[in-house]
Amino acid sequence: MLKVRERLDEGALVGVLADRTLGDEASLRVSFLGATARLPLGPMRAAALLRRRVLFMLGLYRGGRRYHIVFAPLADFTHVSRAERSAAIETAVTRYASLLEHYCRSDPYNWFNFFDFWAEPTGAADPTCS
Repeated sequence: MLKVRERLDEGALVGVLADRTLGDEASLRVSFLGATARLPLGPMRAAALLRRRVLFMLGLYRGGRRYHIVFAPLADFTHVSRAERSAAIETAVTRYASLLEHYCRSDPYNWFNFFDFWAEPTGAADPTCS
C-alpha cells in the first residue's frame, strides 16, 4: 500500500482488477447480469483510504490487434469522511458492477471469468459477505 501511494503521488496510474477476489476477502453482493455476484471491497477500500479518484477502464477487443479502450469516472474518495467511507465504497462497487454489466451486454465475448464469481443464495439481509 505504501508503494501504491508513492507511485500515485508521483502521478502514476495504478490498475487493479476490481472484479477478482482472493477467495475469502470481504465482498459486496451486487446485481449482475440477472443474478447475484460477489465483488471484492478491497480495491475501493484502498482507494478510499488513500483518498483517490477511481477510473473504470477496460479494453474491448476488436480483432486484428485492435482494441477500443474505455475510461469512465467511477468514484472520487478525495473528500470522503471516515463516517461516509463505507457507504461511498458500496456505492463505488455497485457503480463498477453497473458499468461492467453494460459492457458485458454490449460486447459479451470480451469478459470472461475463471473463478467463483457468482454468489451463493442466502437469506441474509446483510449485503456484505466475507
